[in-house]
Amino acid sequence: MLKRYWWLLLLVLLSVPQLSFASEAAEPMYAVTESELTRLEQNLMELSEISSKQSVTLEMQKEQVMESDRQLQQAEEKYSLLSNQMKSLEQEMLEQQNSLENARIYFEEFAKEEQLKRDKLKREKTAAWIIAGVLCALVTK
Repeated sequence: MLKRYWWLLLLVLLSVPQLSFASEAAEPMYAVTESELTRLEQNLMELSEISSKQSVTLEMQKEQVMESDRQLQQAEEKYSLLSNQMKSLEQEMLEQQNSLENARIYFEEFAKEEQLKRDKLKREKTAAWIIAGVLCALVTK
């Protein structure tokens, strides 16, 4: 009796359409025409070209950014140098202004002293002429 069930089980299994458990887990299969496949290949080639162009563009932009960074760094260094030079020149200018102010003050003091000397000499000269005139008047009398 058991043999009969085996045969019956075997007949049932053979009559059932083949079940593939692996195909259920796998991706579904699609039919693609040759023209669709050609179009897909063309799209893939076009995307590949675009990608390579973008890679080249990206590399060029990276180089430009690096060059810009280098130029910016040089400009910052020049700015720093010029800023330091400007501060130094401003300090020198202040020192020269102070020196000129001191020279002006000394010159004004010197001019006052010279004016006093001239005034004194003028008074002495005037006094000498007066004395000479009085002496001449006394001598002639």
